[in-house]
Amino acid sequence: MFIDQAFDRLRQLYADQFESSGDGFFYRKNLKEAPILVSAAEHARYIAAYDKFIKYGPRSIIAGILAVTIGTVAYATAMNTDIPDIALYAGIIIVMIVFVAANQWARNLPARELRGRGTEGKARSRAEVRREYLRKTTYSQIAATVGAILFALFALNAREDLMSGWNRLWIAFGAITIALAGVQAFRKWRLEQADKR
Repeated sequence: MFIDQAFDRLRQLYADQFESSGDGFFYRKNLKEAPILVSAAEHARYIAAYDKFIKYGPRSIIAGILAVTIGTVAYATAMNTDIPDIALYAGIIIVMIVFVAANQWARNLPARELRGRGTEGKARSRAEVRREYLRKTTYSQIAATVGAILFALFALNAREDLMSGWNRLWIAFGAITIALAGVQAFRKWRLEQADKR
């Protein structure tokens, strides 16, 4: 459930870079760069290409984690030793880094192909990008982030005592993430109040 929501969010963040304009669309890389006019056909192709990437995203992550786990277990069995936790964690981190890099490559397809095409306006300021991002973020997405963190903490606590030793860092990380989500919700509410005036 949380994985599906995370990938739906990635898909939405990508689609938000395109703004409807008459018969075509304006493409703003990362919601910030100067807008570039693209046709409806180009827009459809870019959306389809990223959807294809996202469709296989969860499967590739699961396959990568399974490969790391099987490889670590096979190594431990061959060496007649315990499974090293650090090897599992390092392998999972590498899988996630590879996915993030692949996501950036897929996400930047329009920017690569449209390089050199004329722009139709100015880039947005950081403040404008922040406001636009908050407008497109929903309260349910913020709540899902909080829910995912709480679920992860409860799952970890079932395996490890989070109140002892270095495990307390997980609680600190969770608390910081939840606090940041609360700040985002407050900023969104404040922006909505300002828009009503």
